[in-house]
Amino acid sequence: MRFLVLNNENGLGTAKELIINWESVKYIRPFSSDVFFMELNNGSSIKLTVNTGNSSVVIDAINTAVKSRSNSNRVIPIQQKSIGAFSFTSIEYLEGGGFIDGRVNVYVSGNGTETENGQALLDGYQEAVAKIPQTSSIIQQNSLGVFGRVDNVYEVFLSTPGIGSAIFKLQTPYNFVIDLQNGAGALNYTFEVLSNSSQQRFFQKITLNGAPVTDASYTSLQVPVLILSQLPTMLIVGPGTYDLPSDLVIDNIVSMVSLLGTKSTIIKGANVKIEAGANNSLTPNIYKGFLVNSQWYVASNLSSVTFEDIWVSGTIGNFQPQTGVGTASSIYKNCYGSESFATGSGASCSGTFIESWGYKSFGSNEANVSGQFYRCGYDNSNTGTASSSPYRNGEYQFGHKCNEFSGSCINCIGDFGSFASNTDGGQIINITSNAQFINCVSLGTESFAARAYFNSGSFVNCKGVSNSFSYNVPFSGDHSNAEYINCVGTGSRVFGAPSSSSPAGSFTGRCINCTALSVFNFGKDTNSNSATTALLYNCYSNDGFAAVSGSGKIRNSLDNSTFSIINLG
Repeated sequence: MRFLVLNNENGLGTAKELIINWESVKYIRPFSSDVFFMELNNGSSIKLTVNTGNSSVVIDAINTAVKSRSNSNRVIPIQQKSIGAFSFTSIEYLEGGGFIDGRVNVYVSGNGTETENGQALLDGYQEAVAKIPQTSSIIQQNSLGVFGRVDNVYEVFLSTPGIGSAIFKLQTPYNFVIDLQNGAGALNYTFEVLSNSSQQRFFQKITLNGAPVTDASYTSLQVPVLILSQLPTMLIVGPGTYDLPSDLVIDNIVSMVSLLGTKSTIIKGANVKIEAGANNSLTPNIYKGFLVNSQWYVASNLSSVTFEDIWVSGTIGNFQPQTGVGTASSIYKNCYGSESFATGSGASCSGTFIESWGYKSFGSNEANVSGQFYRCGYDNSNTGTASSSPYRNGEYQFGHKCNEFSGSCINCIGDFGSFASNTDGGQIINITSNAQFINCVSLGTESFAARAYFNSGSFVNCKGVSNSFSYNVPFSGDHSNAEYINCVGTGSRVFGAPSSSSPAGSFTGRCINCTALSVFNFGKDTNSNSATTALLYNCYSNDGFAAVSGSGKIRNSLDNSTFSIINLG
């Protein structure tokens, strides 16, 4: 990794140097005499505005320095021909080539010691909170009436919680012309919201020219309410290590992204906590680009928040509340956490997950799983060993021993005990008809509804090894609505095969164009449990099929042991 180091005297903030990861830069694009862009490999860019000098002078200095230094030089200082030849007035990170929603940015530099950087990050968050833009406005919302009145203070109840993500502006008088349905007609009244218990219920005082108004009728009244709307700010964190002296609690509409979006920005020490106040449906927040060596806690049900490139190392129980269980309903892109993302009884894993992974993660241990998973389950961080990367730490993913699975997995990879499986038979798993597993692969045994009690899911173009695909259906279990299409089992005992050591229930689902490359498949065994009770069409079994039993049928399927087409039942 190589870094550009630019002199920043009298430029951005108080840092004397700007440090940029050169390996993240695709090319430099001149724009004007005082502005140029560094286009990044991730599709975003860095906009640099020159305060002193000319942008072409800076670009020439960069080109000269890069060409004159060998690849072994990790630090590339950008030399000025004379003192103060150039400096910068601003640096902006442009997500996907566009400005970051026009938000107010706070930049935190990692140029100090780790302890100093940690404190600077805490201070930077407080500065970002202070810069949150606020605007007041009066809106009207329909009222169902009042709970009561004391003098000219009314306890108002709105028909719906109708102020969205805004908040009531309390104890601030405001005037509004309205007919209060008291026979006086439309007059210019003074209102004041004194307090509120929710977005639907609040106390409102009314006066007219300073005199109390005690005869207002709120039934079906379009109540004027003074609200406070806010826009989020962005905390941009430079490369470096930040040792937090206390928890960084983000409980407001402040996004936080690292400047480079890579693991060169490290948070350790105390924990990061993303709380409910960070969730705003009108102004969604994003947290992006950090290697976390402590805990990354997330409050329940932050459906308007996106986490991207967040890697939590060495701890468990991340991307969920610090205590108790919660709902993981955010968007997660390229995130990692071990035993994380809504685990435990009563938890709910309902978010959208893209290229994320984690050992014993995504709704394990009695959680409910309704999330959408795309290309998840494997380590794409390039930090695994040569023998394990990129599939390390892939066991027990996607609803291992979950309570209910109704989500979808597309192009995902798991290992032992993945994809709604019950490895020790200790949990009653219900795989609903909404569950879909498409183009998924398990590298370990006991996956794809192994030992699940109830299975009505669809499995398409999936590949597993031994003891998978409705393996060992328990007594009283029901897989009659399960459907396997174009799936391949490379090991023994797949597609409804019973256990070799204990009796079990029957697999009565459907297998279409499925291939079993080893032995004891589709219900076949060496004992009295051997029977084909499923509906098989155009399937292949390496050691043949058991006789049909009950409602079982075999159509146009190949018994490799006799190389004959089987049609039974």
